[in-house]
Amino acid sequence: MKTKRKTKVLVLLLALCLLSGCSLARPEAEEGNGMGQDRMIGVFITREYLDLFDFESYLEDNLNTVMNGGGEVSPGDMEKYGGRLYAEKTDEGYDFGIEGMGAFCVQGEQDGVPYSASYNIGPMSLNLHSTVTDEGTEWDYSATVYVHCGGLEAFYTNPVFQDSEGRVYLTAGMGISSEIVDGSSMSQAMSSEYTISSEGETQTYSMRVEVTFMGAELPKSYRVLHMSKDSELLQTEDYTPETLPEELLPCEGAEYLIIETLNQDNVTRQVVSRGEDSCQIFAPTEMEDIIAQRWTDVLW
Repeated sequence: MKTKRKTKVLVLLLALCLLSGCSLARPEAEEGNGMGQDRMIGVFITREYLDLFDFESYLEDNLNTVMNGGGEVSPGDMEKYGGRLYAEKTDEGYDFGIEGMGAFCVQGEQDGVPYSASYNIGPMSLNLHSTVTDEGTEWDYSATVYVHCGGLEAFYTNPVFQDSEGRVYLTAGMGISSEIVDGSSMSQAMSSEYTISSEGETQTYSMRVEVTFMGAELPKSYRVLHMSKDSELLQTEDYTPETLPEELLPCEGAEYLIIETLNQDNVTRQVVSRGEDSCQIFAPTEMEDIIAQRWTDVLW
């Protein structure tokens, strides 16, 4: 048992070394036409550490170095032992075969024209911003995961890559943990930069992803008040977070809606006027302790 514990610790330390500073840029290895290199395209978040490191092969190839201290194994040399988990391409997108949440942007070409396709897996609130200039392309993902309050939570942010053949895979990432209370948050960020040279021109492709894990409470219930233009109450509807529909139909004569959110100790309200077509609510998900922030359409 003692040896097993040491092995696990060393594997984790090696994974941390590979992602030191959460920067995945390797400028010395990225020169080329951009088609023969693997690019970071996003992240996939898991609740458990993905033990993909091939420790046996690492020891077999580097035993003398490790035991005798006779040299240094560079991060570049260690990468080949890191292990990959490839995603299966499906009609809906990509499937890694494990539970988690992901956000990534796949690059491709169709009839010689490059394109990008963004994919979002699981209950994440996501913003994607891209900047294209003559010098290159910058991608910036900002994601929020809402976590139910009440205990110590741990998450692992695993970088997602696309290889030269278009295949999508992930490698084991770093973990973060904290006691989750309402309004608290913890964040992880990753960035990667690639230099592409083609026909005498150089462009830079960069990707940055920041994930914030935010403490939140799932409401006890919702109440929808249908109001006339004279602020007369026309109709009241009560829902639980599980039964609130994805579409609300105001009653005849309603000029605006008041959405009351009933929490443990307080009530918050949002007003939806004519011309506004949605309201934002919290809803449960199939993932343990994860809350979805979603939009409910209002059909005037």
